[in-house]
Amino acid sequence: MAHHARKTGGEVDLFAKIRDKMGNAAKAEGQSQAPNLVGLVVDVYLPPTVKRLAPSKMKGVGKDRKRLHALAKTGGVGSSGSSNPDLGGFEKSKIQMRKGVEIKLSDPEVGVEETADPGLVMRALNEYMAQGLVLSRRVTTMLQEELSAGDKKKLTEEVASLKKLRDSDQQSWAEEKKKLEAEVKKLKLSLTGAEKKLKAKQEEMDEVIAAKEVAAEEAAGEIFSLQQAVYSEHVNGFQKALRQADFLYREVSVSDCRFNVNLDVYDNRMLDVAKISRLRAEQEVAAVGNEEAVAVALPVDVEGVVPDGEDGERDAEDGEEVAEEGNDEVAD
Repeated sequence: MAHHARKTGGEVDLFAKIRDKMGNAAKAEGQSQAPNLVGLVVDVYLPPTVKRLAPSKMKGVGKDRKRLHALAKTGGVGSSGSSNPDLGGFEKSKIQMRKGVEIKLSDPEVGVEETADPGLVMRALNEYMAQGLVLSRRVTTMLQEELSAGDKKKLTEEVASLKKLRDSDQQSWAEEKKKLEAEVKKLKLSLTGAEKKLKAKQEEMDEVIAAKEVAAEEAAGEIFSLQQAVYSEHVNGFQKALRQADFLYREVSVSDCRFNVNLDVYDNRMLDVAKISRLRAEQEVAAVGNEEAVAVALPVDVEGVVPDGEDGERDAEDGEEVAEEGNDEVAD
């Protein structure tokens, strides 16, 4: 069985090499049986009189063994009538135990099997299985440790790279924040300066506007005073002319109501100054547009004065009365 374990998988087993080495040493010393495996291989020794076999946990092994012994006793004839000449005993070089499982033994291996103690073989098998279990457990643990170490290393590297990225991002964000804060501060300062300039300009404009308003009021007062002075001088000049006419010509009376500073002679008529201005504007429009102005015929008094509304009628009546009085005086 040990040799079968050594053959399976195509790899040389350490336990099988030790077993072969000890068997060769025993044959060299002239012993027909291999020495007892003590020490590192087996730590318990049982007398050869004890023929107990370790119970097999493999399902169906006991039934196959019984069937094997029965076929060996009957000469290879089974209960179904079929014969199998290859199952005559362990001396054959080829043994078939069940379908799909095949074990090949050489002549030296068959000799070892015949001379080996079954209990010793079972103990060696148990030791081999225990060592294999321990080694497999150790290999599994080592692989898990390597995998976990690799995962931890990879995770550590990834965490370190993420930390570096975070630090670089934080540094760039801090620099960007400083730039933005400086720009905001600069904008605030410029805005404050602009507000101050605007406020000063507004105050200056208010002062200029106030000064202009004062100057305009003063100019308006001066213009009004000048207008009053001009009007007074005009009236005074008219009155002086009347007094001179009264002095030079006795038939002219200064108190005659027909003498009015607001009247002027236009188109052989004595008309109001405002009406004269309006008539002149109409004539200019007619001259430009080549249109004839329609003149409205108004009643004219004997002196050629056109009355304008109620005041004009009163002036006309007063003028008629004055004219009648003057005619009476001339007649006298």
